[in-house]
Amino acid sequence: MSQKKNYLYVVGRQDAAHYFFLLGHCERLAILETLGKFGATSFRGLLLNSPLSKSSLTQHIQQLRRAGLVRPCRIGKGSGYAINTEATQHAYQVMADYLKNLNRAEHSNLAA
Repeated sequence: MSQKKNYLYVVGRQDAAHYFFLLGHCERLAILETLGKFGATSFRGLLLNSPLSKSSLTQHIQQLRRAGLVRPCRIGKGSGYAINTEATQHAYQVMADYLKNLNRAEHSNLAA
């Protein structure tokens, strides 16, 4: 008979890992910080506020867009990017819940 391993805090692990990985890069955090500070910003504006090359900035924005944390938006007659507030709140909740579960698991192991 095989016995399944009992993993603690499995709930949300996959989602948490995704967000931790995504936000674990300082350049992606800098993009989010720029959008948070200035609001909707054109690609050119992001490029001017970043040490990244055009291609690197494009790749990081694509990753943030795929995760839903950044959304395209209109800026006057042009376009740009803005933070997707609902998605960032969801990411925050997923990561916070995961860390709370880790803390609970540690305390229950210490009590045992």
